[in-house]
Amino acid sequence: MSTNPVRTLQLAAEYYGMLSHMAEYGDSAGLIELRSLHEKYKPDDLRSTERMAEVLEEFGLLERAAESDLYWEVPHPVGEFLRHLSMRQRLAAPGQLAPIIEEIALLSEDL
Repeated sequence: MSTNPVRTLQLAAEYYGMLSHMAEYGDSAGLIELRSLHEKYKPDDLRSTERMAEVLEEFGLLERAAESDLYWEVPHPVGEFLRHLSMRQRLAAPGQLAPIIEEIALLSEDL
């Protein structure tokens, strides 16, 4: 496993859509499912699906599923990190912040 954090984060950014999808649904993916996700989220990728899986596994962004070496899943800490980023993005969206700020204002008035 590689320990280069810069390259790991670059790969996480490059494959964010696919990794986030896998983390959100929590299912392990076989090669067919992985290929489908790869084509959906990174259709112009020069890497084959097999090579992409090897690279992501090498950098700790994917791991072999416990039930079978023919399936991959997003490691729990990586999934938590992706969910954290996703939640921050949703909270930073203007449509999401306004109701929260209004609720805080109303609660503050009640104090």
